[in-house]
Amino acid sequence: MSALKTAALIAASALIAVLAIRADPQNNPKDEKAVLQVAGEAREASRTHDLIKIQQMLTEDFLAIDPSGRLRNKAEFIDMMRNMSPELVVANAELQVSVQEVRVRQYGNAAVLTELRTVKSVPEPSQARYAQVWVKEQGSWRLCNLQVTRIAIETTAEGRNSQKK
Repeated sequence: MSALKTAALIAASALIAVLAIRADPQNNPKDEKAVLQVAGEAREASRTHDLIKIQQMLTEDFLAIDPSGRLRNKAEFIDMMRNMSPELVVANAELQVSVQEVRVRQYGNAAVLTELRTVKSVPEPSQARYAQVWVKEQGSWRLCNLQVTRIAIETTAEGRNSQKK
């Protein structure tokens, strides 16, 4: 191996080691509480269809992956919400949603929040896992990435539906 390749390999290894050390979650309780609070505000803004609040909470380079796997940028995400039918907006506001398994991992000025949401809808409840990446910009936590994954429903041998986890 040439000296140049060896030096490049050593430099790359050192960079990976530094990044691995920096990637160790270092949760600051104050920041964790702030992320949980802003995530709750985002859920409420979504439920009440507060597009101004939602737009303010998103970074300019925001990306969302919806349950069908479609990638949407900030403008597309806001347009999708803006184009919801009035009936769907009302129905969304009336849904009973519970949030469980909330976990925040912080990496400097970034935090990853994961949660399980259960919608108590009729005739069947549904569940989805949410993964959110929040970044601290000018002292405020803003959402830069969102991914929603539905949890599949299985039919048991008795014919009942159950959530697959």
